Parts: sequence; C-alpha cells; structure tokens
Amino acid sequence: MLPVEARLKHKADFQRILGLNQKQHYGALLIFQAPGEAVRSRFGLVVSKKVDPKAVGRNRIRRQLLALLRPISQLEQPPTDWVILVLYTAEHADYQTAISQWQKKSLSI
Repeated sequence: MLPVEARLKHKADFQRILGLNQKQHYGALLIFQAPGEAVRSRFGLVVSKKVDPKAVGRNRIRRQLLALLRPISQLEQPPTDWVILVLYTAEHADYQTAISQWQKKSLSI
C-alpha cells in the first residue's frame, strides 16, 4: 500500500487531473498528470467494471499497480498528481513494462 499522503482520495482531485487532459498512453495504462497541490506526489488508480466485472479482479489489479508504484512514490521529485487509468485486464497487459516505460520517459530515472 502507498502511504496515505501519497494517495488521491477525493473526487474533486480526480476530476481536476482528468480535466486537464495531460495524458500519456503506455500499453494497458493511460496516465494523467497535473501539478501537485500537496508536499509530495500523489497517485490515484481507476479500474472500471469494463476491465473486470468482479471486484476481486479489480482489487487484484489495484494491488499489482500499487506494488509497482511504491518505489516511485518515494522518489524526490517535484510534487505531481497522477491518475492511472487501466484500459484492459491483466490477461492482456504487462503492467510492469508499462510502468517502467513511463518511469523512463516521464520521471527521468
């Protein structure tokens, strides 16, 4: 799990970030970003019922992504708010590859 201060929790935050429409596409993930309003970067995940109709499957996808995001959340970088939208299920996706491509391009790691 990400620390509480590294998570987006409020609907208004998600709407603000999605409304700016600054997005990048990496495989099964669509990643939106906005300048951060907090002291550190924050992340929010969106996994719809179209990706997996069962809550168990959606939660499994969230846990997988949160495990990949944990090291990124600890980096010293300018505060940015990120919303990661999952486009399709893990059966057809390699989330680790998508996250590593995003890291290389966007976070300059």
